[in-house]
Amino acid sequence: MSQKPPKPTLVELETLGILHSGFSRLADISNSLRLSSSATNDRLKRCRVKGFAETIKGGRDWRVTPEGVAALENAAKNPSSVKAVKPPRESLEGSDTLLESVQNNAQALEPENWQGLQSLAGWSNLMSVLPLPEFRAALRLVLAVALLRNRAPKLSQMPWIGLYGATGTGKSTVAMCARAIVGGHFFQVGTMTAGEAIGRRSRTAPYKLEVAPRTLAGAVTDLDELAEAPESLRTALYALMQRTDGFVTIEGQELENRAAIVATWNPDGQTVPLPVGALRRGLLMDTTPFRARLEKAFSLEMIGGDIRAALEQHPEPWVKIQNISEPINVEKTALERARRTLYSLLKTPSDHPLAALSGLGAAYAMSFCISIESALFEVVADMASLAATRGATRSDWREILKAEYGTVPETSESENQQIDVAAMVRYDLELTKQKALVVTRAANAREPLRKHLSSLQPNEREIAAPLLAALETIGQGAPHANPERLEALNTELGTLENQALSLAQMVSSRLEHSKWAVLEAKRTKTRMLEDAKLLRRQNKEKVAQYRKTARALQKAAKAKDSPVDSERGKYRAQVIQQCKNNGWLETRRPAQIDTSTELRPVARLAKGLANFLNSIQWETFDKKTQRRVYNIDAWMLEKAKAFEDAALALEQIKTNAIAPRQNARALPTSVFINSFTV
Repeated sequence: MSQKPPKPTLVELETLGILHSGFSRLADISNSLRLSSSATNDRLKRCRVKGFAETIKGGRDWRVTPEGVAALENAAKNPSSVKAVKPPRESLEGSDTLLESVQNNAQALEPENWQGLQSLAGWSNLMSVLPLPEFRAALRLVLAVALLRNRAPKLSQMPWIGLYGATGTGKSTVAMCARAIVGGHFFQVGTMTAGEAIGRRSRTAPYKLEVAPRTLAGAVTDLDELAEAPESLRTALYALMQRTDGFVTIEGQELENRAAIVATWNPDGQTVPLPVGALRRGLLMDTTPFRARLEKAFSLEMIGGDIRAALEQHPEPWVKIQNISEPINVEKTALERARRTLYSLLKTPSDHPLAALSGLGAAYAMSFCISIESALFEVVADMASLAATRGATRSDWREILKAEYGTVPETSESENQQIDVAAMVRYDLELTKQKALVVTRAANAREPLRKHLSSLQPNEREIAAPLLAALETIGQGAPHANPERLEALNTELGTLENQALSLAQMVSSRLEHSKWAVLEAKRTKTRMLEDAKLLRRQNKEKVAQYRKTARALQKAAKAKDSPVDSERGKYRAQVIQQCKNNGWLETRRPAQIDTSTELRPVARLAKGLANFLNSIQWETFDKKTQRRVYNIDAWMLEKAKAFEDAALALEQIKTNAIAPRQNARALPTSVFINSFTV
């Protein structure tokens, strides 16, 4: 399915109309549109992104494409196909969106009540509580870069500012203040995903970025701890810091980039993570020369709370960059003077963004409503102040600046001699000791869980995983934490220690119970094996006894015709007697016949004779069934068959270690006999 062509806006149609009329040079197009060259260039680039315009002659001239001509003709025939203009949003948009909003609202860029940042009550309070003049200079420069990149990208020759130094020296303060004043996004680069930096790329052709990176949105992009970013992620972040115009190329896609980059990092044990040529496009400030003073201010005097209180005087962001007039080019004479002065202050001018002086001067003039000359002096003084923190300026740079402009900017000495050095050393040692204690506690809290990690059940693992991650994060972050953060880590660590200890005890108890259950199962299995062995031996003995008894009964039955005084007759009598001894047979006299007097004399005589005969003749009974045994030989053969069947059944029973007693109970009770020895 073919993709629908993008709809042109009114501003784009106006630009395409100028191109279609024959104008191709940027200066001619700017004069026809009555716009600055930077604003016109932004319009043309937006048309090129949509495919309505293209460059020719090595990028010097512009012309309309066939798609652009078709868009003009379609707009003339069908005005509804023109894309409606949306009102400006809180976050910063491209230049042509801002220019479209100007046409709808002529006062949007030049409000009558704008009197500069210094007119805001919160600004003076913020400037008074910032601990260093260099911090104030860095903040002014960040705001100026943000204004240029959003209102006049063509004048923006400096896309980023970096601050580096020891932990706890307030490096992120400048970025926090800038984000509160003009808006922006904070990124902790160590945990930042590639998608946040470079957007999500489509997996099917044609490959393109489906989601614009968040690092391109907002006036300020705060990259915290840049040195901790993975190597693959740094490549994307450096792309944001290298391009000085309003566009950046990421994964082959040219995207609008209006954010001012503020990067902070701690270079201890690491090289400064900057690509080649980055110093010519940005400014660096080193907080190391003021470490003692800044740690005292932020750790002991808690100046961070005063800064946040000053920022809360206005809702964030304080001002909308759309409400500040677009900076214009500065006068050439004043610019040359300022550039010459700045050049003379620096030891190696080639490593500094001298080309950004013009745009920064224009941004200062608009941000603070001051003259161009005053704005250029402030820019030169601020850039020199930041360069001086790294030792990049001449030792007499203040005197040179005073000789040229008649005044000296406010700066800080490298160290305040009034500070008690011994006290600060003791404070550093105590702080280091506390950090080491937190790291040790975090490691000790993780050890019991790591010991049983392979034995954790799924529900226990769900609880242990975030606990281990939180403890590891505390252990890694404690060496770099300031005292305020260290106190918070201590409190959090106490809670995590209790949770980890409870979980470890629960796991240990479960494992101990499991160990006891395994031992008990082994003992039970051993007893069952012994019982099975004993039962097999007993069954074997019983089988032999049953068959021996069966053979004796069969042999006695076969001797029924033998004389009583013969060997076989005696053997038969002995077996019959043994059956009686075992309780299988019994002999008893027959019941006496009733000889009552009611009978006739002859009948009484007959019954008396019968009683006499019964008295001399005993009867044999099966004691178990209580039935009279008429044929003793048949009874012995039947009994022998029962013993043979019992022996066979006992041999077929599989006695094992699992349920020997159940097998024993499964034996027929009728086959159990007393000892039968013949």
